[in-house]
Amino acid sequence: MEPWFRCSMEVIKEFEMHTVHFVLMGKGGVGKSMSASLLAQALIERARALYCADTDPTNMTFAHYKALNVEHFNISDDNAKVDTRKFDALIIKIAAFEGDCVVDTGASNFLPLMNYLHENKIIDLLESTGRRVVLHTPLVGGQAMDETIRGLQSILEFFSAPVVVWVNEYFGKVQKDGVGFKETSLYQNAKKRTLGVVFLQELTAETSGQDVANMAKKYLTFDEVLSAPETDLVTRHRLGIVKKHIFDQLAKIDL
Repeated sequence: MEPWFRCSMEVIKEFEMHTVHFVLMGKGGVGKSMSASLLAQALIERARALYCADTDPTNMTFAHYKALNVEHFNISDDNAKVDTRKFDALIIKIAAFEGDCVVDTGASNFLPLMNYLHENKIIDLLESTGRRVVLHTPLVGGQAMDETIRGLQSILEFFSAPVVVWVNEYFGKVQKDGVGFKETSLYQNAKKRTLGVVFLQELTAETSGQDVANMAKKYLTFDEVLSAPETDLVTRHRLGIVKKHIFDQLAKIDL
């Protein structure tokens, strides 16, 4: 390798910006941790150095993914309230890590955590260390749709950081009166803030849906299941299609 080229590569590496991904939503059971795991898998596939943390005090779903090496970071005190000093320690660890970070937060501490990030200007702090912050949040159809929409609105109002919206159709289409999310005034008004939209399409319950459910129930990644000798040919094929559909969308987003 020529000296000038080697020097250029070293400079690029030195100034490579790392990204901190916070996955936020005040409603539980809407696929927040699933979104975090899919995001982490996609980043690992891109050969990114990655630190993953799960701050959910009660449902540590993300932390159960052994292949992702997720650290459970308890930020709550004995009264289940956010202990700011504990969260300070997590932020310090993130700021020192030479790579990207994915932080899955708990639905139960959504508002206290939002207040902490806002009042302490944590996003500004991380950006001052040369890191970019991206916020991720799921939207679902069905009965919880309005609540997840309000959660997205709160995130957009509290912060100026770019947002990735995960449209999860597990409970049905995310639409009102036949209008899909991308056609709503909420999306149109926040379009400049929206880094991307990932659609987790409704899957056939008896086939692909069951395959993904089995994978999630065991806290396994796509690669673990696809490479397992006990995974049959057809299941491997179906999961490969699902993975490609999701990862192709993520590949188009500047993560």
